Amino acid sequence: MLIFLVWPGGVGKYTVWPKLTEKLWYKSIDLDTEFCDQIMNITEYIYTIWYTEYCYANSELFYRLLQCHTDKTVFILPSWFLVHDGLEELENKHLQTLKRAWKTLILLPSEDKKYSSD
Repeated sequence: MLIFLVWPGGVGKYTVWPKLTEKLWYKSIDLDTEFCDQIMNITEYIYTIWYTEYCYANSELFYRLLQCHTDKTVFILPSWFLVHDGLEELENKHLQTLKRAWKTLILLPSEDKKYSSD
């Protein structure tokens, strides 16, 4: 089973997820950390390459990781993963992927976008 946590910064992802994964005996994958480890520091990437390219590179990384981790994994995703200004196709692709998941917990900082996982 896969679990996706989609939360904005500062609400406890790094406090909650270690406890959750430990109790469930799950592996955890933080998409931001993986991007920094495998590709480049996020701030540097956005500054030197550009935000749009970062969104696509991060999405590609997410799907690559998803193929490798098909069971007993908690994916820690930032809230912007579902909110990309001007990149609705990417938003929709991510949303559809998360809706197919067994369990997705989403907290968004804005009331402009409301998502739910069935």
